[in-house]
Amino acid sequence: MLESIHDPQDIKAFSAQQLEDLAHEIREALFFKLTQHGGHVGPNFGIVETTIAMHYVFNSPHDQFVWDVSHLSYPHKMLTGRAFGFLDAERFDEISGYSNQDESPHDFFKVGHTSTSVALAEGLALARDERGDGAHVVAVIGDGSLSGGLALEALDFAGQMETPLIIVVNDNEMSIAENHGGLYKNLAELRATQGRASNNLFRAMGLDYRYLEHGHDIQQLISLFEDAKTATHPIVLHIHTQKGKGFEIAEQNKEYWHYEGPFDRATGEANYTSSRGYGAITREYFMERFSNDARLRLITAGVPGVIGFGSEYRRAAGKQFIDVGIAEEQAVTMAAGMARAGLHPVFATHATFMQRAYDQISHDAALNEVPLTIIAFGNSVFSMNDATHLGLFEQSALGTIPGLRTLCPTGECEYRQALDYALSQTQGTTVIFLPAQLQNTTSEQIDKMQAEELGKAPAFTTSWHTVQQGEKVALIAVGDGLALAKAAAAHLAQTAGIVPSIVQARSLTLDTQLVDKLASEHSLILSLEASSIEGGLGQKLAAYMAEHQPSTRFIARGIPAKFYDRFAASDVLAEARLSPELVCSDIVCALAAADAAGNATQH
Repeated sequence: MLESIHDPQDIKAFSAQQLEDLAHEIREALFFKLTQHGGHVGPNFGIVETTIAMHYVFNSPHDQFVWDVSHLSYPHKMLTGRAFGFLDAERFDEISGYSNQDESPHDFFKVGHTSTSVALAEGLALARDERGDGAHVVAVIGDGSLSGGLALEALDFAGQMETPLIIVVNDNEMSIAENHGGLYKNLAELRATQGRASNNLFRAMGLDYRYLEHGHDIQQLISLFEDAKTATHPIVLHIHTQKGKGFEIAEQNKEYWHYEGPFDRATGEANYTSSRGYGAITREYFMERFSNDARLRLITAGVPGVIGFGSEYRRAAGKQFIDVGIAEEQAVTMAAGMARAGLHPVFATHATFMQRAYDQISHDAALNEVPLTIIAFGNSVFSMNDATHLGLFEQSALGTIPGLRTLCPTGECEYRQALDYALSQTQGTTVIFLPAQLQNTTSEQIDKMQAEELGKAPAFTTSWHTVQQGEKVALIAVGDGLALAKAAAAHLAQTAGIVPSIVQARSLTLDTQLVDKLASEHSLILSLEASSIEGGLGQKLAAYMAEHQPSTRFIARGIPAKFYDRFAASDVLAEARLSPELVCSDIVCALAAADAAGNATQH
């Protein structure tokens, strides 16, 4: 049945039983892809019936659907001509894990971050009014997105709109982990009273409201949507669903099964191996330190798993662990207040979400010089590879903020040193940029006494580390770029007989003393970073070299500023000329050109 659906119109004539059969087939298709490929499990299993009913009642793409985060849009994709991406293993990667207007006219935005759907839908509705074509606009929001500030701002604006807009609140009682905040207490009260509680957030904002308890009953959903179509004003449809519906293992452990890699359907066992990462180190470090520092607070914004804190560790940490929900701005500004009042706050999340709090990091933290520590995970091309979740830009973006202290450790030893250093600061905000890959570095091989001295050194923020002393060529690398530099150095030694110096930039602040020394001892300096070259370390070095060391050749290598999507890191590295072979080729060519120029000058 699913294979024969090429357009939502194909299900309009389905009987009630056929719609139920379709729901079963969609879940089987989810199993087929997710067990082999991985992806968002719980959100998609829980939205199947809602999606079927929406496409049965409305006429997409004339009627416009906006999916918040859009990680739950897999069933929507199957009903809009993209089932092949779930039924044919060879075509799995042709379909994004998020909505994407380049894939289909049934998608209107590339969305991967949370709380945007209502505002986007409001824009579509106002444009609809200008066209006058009577299209219905439906925003689907859930999985913790309501607590984001943008969602609340949009709901507030919707309360004054006098035009049709349907807001579907997919209430599965969960974010990625459990929900946090008073808003969700109100949702629980509404669920307990079948939507009849007098305390109703949506009505308080001036919105019409309907509640549906049985969010997996297709016929009740169809009736609900048919009724909503007649509204001439914004209306909230509060639908109670079950995250992971139809996959018993996921129903029982909703947090774990929000997203998972390939797995065994029968047992739920992972079909991949995972190695120790920075999340585990973060958990171990803070669990050790909590008991010795009552003022320490670790804060995250809806992604406790990223930083290694499963439910048992959150319980053990008690009040010292705070999850504000998916509200990065709130996390940073609250942490700034904590820091000003004498607590020791640390805000930790994935790099891709840091952009959501740029203003707060700049205005509330850096400008006020509060002693706040921020940890950004996954800063490189080796991190997530969806266009909506890249870790390529944060070092460049945050590196422009005045007074922000930046640390770029690689490996467990340096990370722990960086945390010790950051938490010892009494003034100024510190950002720790973590690589995507956990690797051992030369500095980890030094003895414990040296490591402790390094971690406490006053110059830690600007003192770079010479990993390898060489000649002619110096490679300066930051984060995951260090592994690239080591690979390039090995290839250069093997193929050209040149042993280059390797320098690890432990901060985005230039170590000008070391840079000057490198320039005096080498004829070529090349920087390597596995994140965006625009505004990155290489461009800072280029500006410095041009002014202070113009006689030394300098080359900057980094990732072009693009929204890459579903890529292999090796392909992007090749495009950026960051593979060992291409780095070596550029070095050899640059040295040859310099020699030729020197000979020409002599003659």
